[in-house]
Amino acid sequence: MWWPGLSLTVQQRLAACVVDPALALTPFGPILVARLGRWLELWLPREVWTLLDSSDCLRSQPGLWGEMLITAPPAAAELDVALAGWQRLRLGHERGELPCYWLGERPSEASLPNGTPTGLAERHDTLARSLAERVPESTPLTALDTLALCATLGPLPLLTLLDAEHWQDGPALGKVLCEANVPCEPWPAGSVQTLAVLERQGLRRLMSQLGLAVWPACGLTLAVLHLWAPAAALADRPSPGEVPGALPEVDYPAHGLDYAELGLDVERALPALWDDARAYWYAL
Repeated sequence: MWWPGLSLTVQQRLAACVVDPALALTPFGPILVARLGRWLELWLPREVWTLLDSSDCLRSQPGLWGEMLITAPPAAAELDVALAGWQRLRLGHERGELPCYWLGERPSEASLPNGTPTGLAERHDTLARSLAERVPESTPLTALDTLALCATLGPLPLLTLLDAEHWQDGPALGKVLCEANVPCEPWPAGSVQTLAVLERQGLRRLMSQLGLAVWPACGLTLAVLHLWAPAAALADRPSPGEVPGALPEVDYPAHGLDYAELGLDVERALPALWDDARAYWYAL
């Protein structure tokens, strides 16, 4: 049956993807986000904005790069191009219109897609603190922030970088996971390899259609990392009262864990959120 003047609109949520800060802060990063963000639900770790707002310090003190990121510092000319690209992107859009999303320390500082469930920021902070207790104190906040975001939103792909000369070693973030006793391995062979092939083909096709197939000529070796942390959902458990006992002072506050209900020892409650987590990667 047909009703004149009747229209129907169907909205489909875009597939989600996280962008590694190390990739976002290359000269290719702003272009990647600007174009790919129109077709994918791109998420940036909030520490990216901290780095961009500290651009003057990065320019004058390149040594700070090693304290903020786990990758080697870019050449000064490359950093200038990347920062200029982000400045153009930010000036060309209102905050809520940027082609990417991020969590904020406060709701007013976040940019979230419609329909985002509540409590993501609290879950993220809990997972970041949990990861911080499993890795060396020198691990940069950007690494904790990025991996916690993947676990909060996941499972979903993380676009990251490989060292061109030692790409078989995997992404730098994989080394952080290994330090946290989270296995990070190349995508397994066999029947499941087909899934990686399909995803790789889809991403390559999309990037080619958007004029982004130039990344190898830019000296970049891209990769996709999938992180699966099944215990991440425990970070959402409400706590009826104060958390018993004292926890070590770290950068991220704990939220929402009822240790007695979960049957977890206080000393290992937070680190346990990453138990049974594992990650796989493949070169794009």
